[in-house]
Amino acid sequence: MWPGFGDNMRVIEWIIKRCLNKAGAHETVCGLSPSYQDLTWKGLTMSEKQFDALMAIDKHLAEEDVANQAAYYEQFLKDDKLPLVFDAELVLLENRLTRG
Repeated sequence: MWPGFGDNMRVIEWIIKRCLNKAGAHETVCGLSPSYQDLTWKGLTMSEKQFDALMAIDKHLAEEDVANQAAYYEQFLKDDKLPLVFDAELVLLENRLTRG
């Protein structure tokens, strides 16, 4: 659904504006995300409805993804090759998914 790799600059622009307190964000279970109005759409025809569908989080799929990531991390955790913050963030995401 995303227009393409070259359009990732639109998201990077939003991140920079966030750092400068010049753009908004809203909280999701995955963290802060832009609203449709926060991104530059010049040259694209993506509607707000299409953007909302793109940004929607399927809770079931997200839970599956967390489980897959946890299994992947296991190979690094056993040898202390993964910073604990990675595992901690995954646990926090899992908790937000079960609450939300």
